[in-house]
Amino acid sequence: MYIEKELDNETSYTYFGARYYDSELSGWLSVDMNGKEIRICYGLAFLGKQKYITYTPGMQYNGKNKFARDVINSLNYIYNNNNADIQGIIQKLSNSSEIVEIAYGYYKYYNVGERRIYFNIKGLKVYFINNGIIDTGKQSGALGLFHELGHAYKDIFKHNEFNNDINVKDNEYEKLEERRVIEDYETPAAIILNQGIRNNHKGKPFNAIDPRTTKTKEEHRNEYKRHVPML
Repeated sequence: MYIEKELDNETSYTYFGARYYDSELSGWLSVDMNGKEIRICYGLAFLGKQKYITYTPGMQYNGKNKFARDVINSLNYIYNNNNADIQGIIQKLSNSSEIVEIAYGYYKYYNVGERRIYFNIKGLKVYFINNGIIDTGKQSGALGLFHELGHAYKDIFKHNEFNNDINVKDNEYEKLEERRVIEDYETPAAIILNQGIRNNHKGKPFNAIDPRTTKTKEEHRNEYKRHVPML
């Protein structure tokens, strides 16, 4: 976990394993060469290959890196819904002295040891079960990212509770930590965004056209056809 890092006496920079960080200039001496990764550190997001960029809530990104664009669009989509609690989580993580990495992954999850969130734009089909009756709904990729941010937030700001909850089993949610994040963070955000909610940890990924929507390519194509006049 990135709680304390070694200061290199020869350079006076902080060593993070792959790169050196200048705390006075608030910048890295080198760039992460993985093009599918950004780093949120001291309110800054670092982008691989060509340059690094700063991240602040509501920022606009005009670069060519699709992954960076998807992440920033997702964060802004969640943040811009003007809920103080939701905004506070993103602000605190962005301003934290701890490092939270966001990298591309086939599945969305939070790696505790690396303090890294794996993210993709896929949506999630979720299930709410009430007296044996199953109600289905869909969540966007952006909401999935916010779910993982909830784990990172607890890890940094509620560390003792986080450490306890990840070791406690839960019949419906697998672990108590998942129950806490779904009930305390994911569900309130889903209601605000008018997306599906769940009372379990189940879900089935589906391909969405954008992390800010639950529409599939087929749904988007059919909607386009309905609005295009016949020639």
